[in-house]
Amino acid sequence: MANITEVEVVEGGENSLKVSRKVVGQAERLAELRSTITKLEAEAKDLRDELLELAGEATSLIHNNLVVVSIARRTADRVDTTRLKNEFPEIYELVLTTTTSKVVNVPSR
Repeated sequence: MANITEVEVVEGGENSLKVSRKVVGQAERLAELRSTITKLEAEAKDLRDELLELAGEATSLIHNNLVVVSIARRTADRVDTTRLKNEFPEIYELVLTTTTSKVVNVPSR
């Protein structure tokens, strides 16, 4: 839990909390991890794309009689929400749900 020392109202009516250096460190670590995740996800996508290109229509890649990559094709049904909204706006409004979430942003320094 954050070590909160004081609450003050800042411009725009939002609440701002003064916190300890430990919390600053946590925020910096979060930003660092997010950056690392972004880089790793890009690398994983590149590797996946290369493997899929290499495999072509094959469903597995084998080395020394061991399967090192297996490829499965999956089909999923999804609702085209843009089309639903444009062609059937009443139904779209009827089934529309709103969710609220909190997003944690760490400003760059």
